[in-house]
Amino acid sequence: MAPFSGFNTDRSELVPIPAEIFTEILPSISRPGELKLTLHIFWLLSRQQEAPKCVCFDELEHDEPLLRGLAALDTAKEPRQSLREALELAVRRGTVLRLKVEDGGNTREWFFVNTAPNKRLLTRWKRLKPAAILELLGRRAVKDPEEMPAQSIFQLYEENIGMLTPLVAEQLSEAESAYPAEWIRDAFSEAASLNKRNWRYVSRILENWATQGRQSGKNRQSNGKPIDPKEYRSGKYAHLFEPDGE
Repeated sequence: MAPFSGFNTDRSELVPIPAEIFTEILPSISRPGELKLTLHIFWLLSRQQEAPKCVCFDELEHDEPLLRGLAALDTAKEPRQSLREALELAVRRGTVLRLKVEDGGNTREWFFVNTAPNKRLLTRWKRLKPAAILELLGRRAVKDPEEMPAQSIFQLYEENIGMLTPLVAEQLSEAESAYPAEWIRDAFSEAASLNKRNWRYVSRILENWATQGRQSGKNRQSNGKPIDPKEYRSGKYAHLFEPDGE
């Protein structure tokens, strides 16, 4: 085996690892497959740009570097069997959270790092239809190193609404974890076009898109038709037009 040539010092290639991995998880893990899988999931999530950050079982079972690493632990065992065993151990330990979604008669699985925002997100998603969840999950993208960083939800709030407060900042963090960046940008844009510059209104737009769906992921302005406020002030969208406030 050739010796390792050394780590890359490019900051864009660094993978953030929570301290609890070293203080709680590593001391308790006894199966190398679980450890390899856990670290690999953190690497995969670090490359994702769009929220929500998670990884599908379909991706993992076709991930050649991961499968090679698991195969090296037990050459007599099918790598995908080792993968499934490692996932079950990680879920049982609580390192990752599992989401099962029905998709055309098949059950698909996604895995999230166990954080408080992700637990709240999955609790909210229990109220959504499978099609809405699948649309949200389908918006994820891998980071492009050459791409300019998108505006954060905090920047959008300050530019469109005003100064942040601690309570609103917490709500923004949860929304950034729950919705794709494109949805968040479009929701702020739609609220501004209707002169409804408050976070409660923007969050209601996002909730409505998640439960009612969007037109192929596009907002109403993108189809070339101007927004008619009367359309929103009556019927099923009327509840969004409440007095301004955070």
